[in-house]
Amino acid sequence: MASLRSAMCCSHAPGLLQVDDTSDARKRLNAGYAAAAARMSATPLDFVVFVIDDHLDNYFLNSMPTFALGAAPRYGVADEGIGGYWDGELHGSEAASTALAKGLVGRGFDLAISYDDMVLDHAVTIPFPRLFPENAPAIVPLVVNCVWSPIPSAARVWQLGQAIREVLAEWDEDLSYGLIATGGMSHQLSGYDFGTIDETFDRKVLEIICGDRRSQLAEWSEDDLRVGGDGALELLNWIAVAGAVGDEAGASVLAYEPMPAAVTGMGVICYDLPQESQGGVRR
Repeated sequence: MASLRSAMCCSHAPGLLQVDDTSDARKRLNAGYAAAAARMSATPLDFVVFVIDDHLDNYFLNSMPTFALGAAPRYGVADEGIGGYWDGELHGSEAASTALAKGLVGRGFDLAISYDDMVLDHAVTIPFPRLFPENAPAIVPLVVNCVWSPIPSAARVWQLGQAIREVLAEWDEDLSYGLIATGGMSHQLSGYDFGTIDETFDRKVLEIICGDRRSQLAEWSEDDLRVGGDGALELLNWIAVAGAVGDEAGASVLAYEPMPAAVTGMGVICYDLPQESQGGVRR
């Protein structure tokens, strides 16, 4: 049985690295990432499932899977126009990816599987070195289509999160893993409202996640998410991790800042997992 030992969500905006910002807001945000890194490193992890979206680096209009899973021994870094945001190595766990692929397909999730040539963009390469500055675990990247219609429903990604937890709990390996969702929060990347950050929307999401019925996120429509802008569709990644931890786990907001320099509402949250339920989802 692979046991879930830590879970968190965070923003991945490139503005974290592109803009030289020494403001108090940036310092508070950096402190939140540092606090998350400390919590993630408190328990050694064999691998981490990253629930992310692909920014048209692997998948484009000729082939846009709803869900895609990386199952490679290692991953390259995407060249996003400036050579990529990190030059480190990204090692995968083929065994964990294969077990997860088989289990998810068996539960009715039709995945695209990338066994080679998958590159990881800022959805991973910005938060990863911040969260794991040393002793980095292997990565299992799980891509959710948050960029091109039709996108999956919040209910479906909630179910995806539940299925991830169940599959790994049934896996016949005594390993520890983490779950990390990256993306969001509110941001608008097109049209006349480009750059708009909706702090009210963001704080509502954080309130629900930290409340006693975060499962209501599974009831949100695409229009509900788009209140926070087209970039807020990345919160589907957060909803998948919320589905994995369920309503029983507590959650803490380690940082939230509306960051105009990053064109995004930036959030960092960590879950407090009940020890007795780490092996599987409590019903």
